Amino acid sequence: MKKIIVIIIIVAIAAVGGYFVWKSLSKPKAAQVTQEFSDTGFKVAEGNYSLSAQYIGDPLKADYGIAVYPSAKPITDKQAAGNVDINGKKLLVATFTSPDSVSQVVTFYQKQMGSQAVTGDVDSGTITYKVIKNKNDTGPVVSVYTKDNTTYFTIVKLLN
Repeated sequence: MKKIIVIIIIVAIAAVGGYFVWKSLSKPKAAQVTQEFSDTGFKVAEGNYSLSAQYIGDPLKADYGIAVYPSAKPITDKQAAGNVDINGKKLLVATFTSPDSVSQVVTFYQKQMGSQAVTGDVDSGTITYKVIKNKNDTGPVVSVYTKDNTTYFTIVKLLN
């Protein structure tokens, strides 16, 4: 189950924060791929796979089921926060930055989740993500990492 949660997080991060990379690198097959992009969201479908998102206007006001870190600032790309649908799995996803260290952000979320918190590392080869989740696989999942001397964190809440 932990692997599934980690996979959902990684897919959500890639979908919301990096869909434009996928779009630019993918070579769509005529009639099998549909893509719709607008100022409010996007939808991509290929075969049995579908991915869509509606961007969130103010990520600091969304209900993630957990507090947003006090010094958090949403990253400036509107694509960084949205209601995401991946083949029928609905997620609320947002990425923020903080001037504080990874360990400070991790500690904050461990305290938010209390005795149910479980923390692990996911290494992508270039970035190591600290993932904090509830040991019962309920509630939001938070991944925290640093890149270019900036702390980033993504909150993922499963909606269904």
